[in-house]
Amino acid sequence: PRLKALLSTGLSSVLTGIILIQAAPAAAQPGPSYLPYDARRGVFSFAPGLDDSLPAVVQVTTLGQSRGPTSDADDPKPFASGSGIIVDAAEGVLITNNHVVEGGRKFTVDLTDGRLFDAVLVGADKATDIAVLKIVPDGRPLNLSQVQTVDSDTLRTGDLAFAVGYPLGLDQTLTMGVISGLNRSGLGDAVEDYIQTDAAVNSGNSGGPLLDSRGRLIGINTSILSGGFGGGNDGIAFAVPSRIMLYVAEQLRKNGEVKRGATGAIFGSLNAERARLENRTAGRQEPRACGAKPDTDQAPERHRAFMVSPCPGDLVDEGLQRVGIGRHQLDREVRGCKGHNQGQEREGHRAERDER
Repeated sequence: PRLKALLSTGLSSVLTGIILIQAAPAAAQPGPSYLPYDARRGVFSFAPGLDDSLPAVVQVTTLGQSRGPTSDADDPKPFASGSGIIVDAAEGVLITNNHVVEGGRKFTVDLTDGRLFDAVLVGADKATDIAVLKIVPDGRPLNLSQVQTVDSDTLRTGDLAFAVGYPLGLDQTLTMGVISGLNRSGLGDAVEDYIQTDAAVNSGNSGGPLLDSRGRLIGINTSILSGGFGGGNDGIAFAVPSRIMLYVAEQLRKNGEVKRGATGAIFGSLNAERARLENRTAGRQEPRACGAKPDTDQAPERHRAFMVSPCPGDLVDEGLQRVGIGRHQLDREVRGCKGHNQGQEREGHRAERDER
């Protein structure tokens, strides 16, 4: 019995030693490798990945003529403020929202280190709500920081997202959420590819960046969807994806505006009434004047899906030549005109703009 007890005790000690040896490497690890861990403080934190990006987030103040009997045209007053993100430190270029700078005569940029600079408007695009400002050097070293940008097409629903800005009169504020959805549309703008996030976005966050967990720019916060009368955060915010933002910003820096292409064709939807009329008047389409509304009621029956109206000398001509199709082949079906109408701008914006 005594020998059995000694053997049992020895075996237990060996097993305990093996367990301790195996557990030692695990205990030496600060935490799971898939979570950012600050070993010095013993806490999980995303700060190391965000630290380099936060100095690039600035506060934008828009000044203009104040309204009232005591207004002075030579002394512009602040009437709107928002956030912005520096994308080119060497040139002092930053991106914000169009509705933050709209109607302004003068702009100022507050940096995280307390410095204040004037800025000029390089260009703005209302359709995508993107504006580009450039900091005006005043003899002081700029020493700016800029954010790293990542292609928004690589995003997935469920990715962590951080909204940074200056909401509700506060200093720089960071909120965390996830990518709630991608390719959001139907908000009334030209952008049909919004990023949706539940990171808290409030008045003053407009124009600020939406960052990934590594601090890289994935979008520009632009609007929220709020069910309350106060217009506060309900966990539904939208950002212009970096893919669209970069293209628009490049156009604004190069041309001062966004130059959009035209197809040279007018499309009309087919409804039940037009379908009945087509059956009655098939083949009786007459030539129409330049710029006139397409007469889809008299379109040939074969064009049930849509009515296309190409215009001589436009991009359609060039496209037809490239594929070896003559315009006369198309004119047999649809009579040409000398111009084309511009599409009507979408109306109604369900998302509330924080125009503070």
